[in-house]
Amino acid sequence: MNLTKHFKQRYVERIVGITTVPERQHYIIAHEEQINRHVHQLFEHARFLWRGQIGDNMTRNYYIRDNIIIVTDVDNTCFITVFKCDLGFPEPVNRQTIKGLLREVDKLNAQLERAEAKSKITVDRLKTQMSTLDEQIVILERQLDMLRHKRDLIQAEIIDATNDVRHLQDQLRMVCLILCNSVDYRTDLLEWKKNA
Repeated sequence: MNLTKHFKQRYVERIVGITTVPERQHYIIAHEEQINRHVHQLFEHARFLWRGQIGDNMTRNYYIRDNIIIVTDVDNTCFITVFKCDLGFPEPVNRQTIKGLLREVDKLNAQLERAEAKSKITVDRLKTQMSTLDEQIVILERQLDMLRHKRDLIQAEIIDATNDVRHLQDQLRMVCLILCNSVDYRTDLLEWKKNA
C-alpha cells in the first residue's frame, strides 16, 4: 500500500514527534524505508474501525492500533493520514477511554450484525411475498384481460341482437307507412296543415 506525501509528513510529525518542516523533511528522506516498514507493521496489527465520511464527502477507511488512527482510501491502496486519538484527557485516562469506546464499538458492531441478519431474513421473506403477489397480479391481469374480451364479445352480441330488432322495427315501419299512406290520409294531413 502506498504512503502519500501527506501521510509521511503527518507520521513524522504526529507519531515520531518532529514538528519543524526542515527536520521533518530530512527525517523522511533519511528514514523513508523504515517509515514504510513501520507503517505497514502498524497497519497489520491495527483493527478496522469504520468506513465513513468525516468533514468532507470522501468515504475512507479508519483503522486503530492502540491510540493511533490510520486513514486509508476505501480500497486500501493508499495511506491517507495518521493521527493520535486524543480525547483531551491525560494519556492514561485517554487510553482507558479509548478502550471503553472500542468495547462500545464491538458491542454496536455485534448488534448491527444481528440486526442486519434479522433484517436480511425479513427482507428476503418480504421480497418472496412481493414476488408471489407480482405473479398473482400478472395472472389476475390476464384474467381481467380475458374478462374484458368476453365483455366486448357480449357487447357485440347485444349490438347484434338490437340490430335485428331495429331491422325488424324498420321493416315494420316501412310496411305500415305503405299501408297508412293512402291518398285520403294525405288529403287529411294537407287540410290539417291549412287549418293550423
